Amino acid sequence: MEARWTGDARGSGYYVLISTTEPVARDYVRCSTGTSCLVPGKVQLLANQEMSWSVKLLTVRGNKVVAGYRACLDGR
Repeated sequence: MEARWTGDARGSGYYVLISTTEPVARDYVRCSTGTSCLVPGKVQLLANQEMSWSVKLLTVRGNKVVAGYRACLDGR
């Protein structure tokens, strides 16, 4: 899973958080610099398993969600 954007996030007051919501909620990576955020390594998706990922843009102060996106993957 990777999120990309234009402009360097460094010093912007925002960060990107990539996490799973199903089957087990887990924060994978938090990025506050650069123009992309990539989950390191591989995440196993078994046959007939569904996995939901969320990508959120949050404020550094207060951790308030500004924008977000959710994707659901199906292991076939």
